[in-house]
Amino acid sequence: TSPADSDWGVDEYFLYGSLIGGDGLKQEWIQEYSGPWWYWWNANQFSSTHKELHSPSATWHPMVIENDLLRSTGPDDFGPEMLGDAVLDFAQRSKNDEKPFFIYYSSHLTHFPWTEMKAPGNHEVTKTEPGMVSNVRYLDTVVGRLVNALKAMGEYENTVIFFLADNPTYGIGKGAASEIGAHVPFIVAGGSKWVKWKGETGSLTDCVDLYPTLLELAGHRVLPSQVLDGQSLVPLLEGDHAHSREWIFSYVLGFHRMIRNQDYSLDAQGQLWRCNSSGNPFTFEKIETYDEASQNARMELESQLEHLPIPDEDRMEEKPIIYEQYLEFLAGQLTWRQEQAEDLYQTG
Repeated sequence: TSPADSDWGVDEYFLYGSLIGGDGLKQEWIQEYSGPWWYWWNANQFSSTHKELHSPSATWHPMVIENDLLRSTGPDDFGPEMLGDAVLDFAQRSKNDEKPFFIYYSSHLTHFPWTEMKAPGNHEVTKTEPGMVSNVRYLDTVVGRLVNALKAMGEYENTVIFFLADNPTYGIGKGAASEIGAHVPFIVAGGSKWVKWKGETGSLTDCVDLYPTLLELAGHRVLPSQVLDGQSLVPLLEGDHAHSREWIFSYVLGFHRMIRNQDYSLDAQGQLWRCNSSGNPFTFEKIETYDEASQNARMELESQLEHLPIPDEDRMEEKPIIYEQYLEFLAGQLTWRQEQAEDLYQTG
């Protein structure tokens, strides 16, 4: 489907062509677009003329679809900057019209490929070196620009910003049903009447908590017909230090699961880890010898798993090669984590 469909529930949208997917891109857009294409090993092929190059660029000379129209772009146009312009323009117009606004600001950064970024502060088009570091730095610039603009237009104190990653980097946790796969950056900031707690919380939260949180902040209630797994984070934002989920759960590709409570984490390989207050999974202790506390913790987590989605045996039988590849991939990531833990802890 297209974000232009009413089911999406958006008034306006600004998307990179690479995020719409092969079925959503119109052939006239593909033919008109003259920018570079990226290769995704597992992406949909967009057209017969680009069999090996699956994704139009989202950084330099990007393919941009705005409200069902292809934007004209050139080699000096930079996608992350254009996206930021669109976001701030929408916020300013909403303020001018005295309308509340909700913006889902999905940045391509810091996803692969880590191309050159636009050097911040330069009026002329100057490119940085490619790589993860320059991409992270530019994302920091993007966030700073958003915060400063909201303050300049007098809307920051009436706004709540949720900054959240979707997954870790490929090869360093992405797709792993373990603590390194489920743990992502999550920061909430905004007006003092909404966000009263400053600093780290140490609380367990889950992506499914966002929906009930947004409902409560907007003054809405869950419909009687809705059954939600999420829990509102508003008490946490208001300073309730005791507010935390009892456990968090991750279910990957229908094959493997992990579960974690405040003190222990049980990964898809059946390994139990003792957590600590740092929240850094590279410092967690793998339980090699069980005492009464760790044995009880394992039994408690396994008991919780009995009530959660189970591995899809039909899918595993239907695609055994993918299942076997995932097992090998997961084992490699978890082993590598332990071998590189000290270096990863130091570098973040």
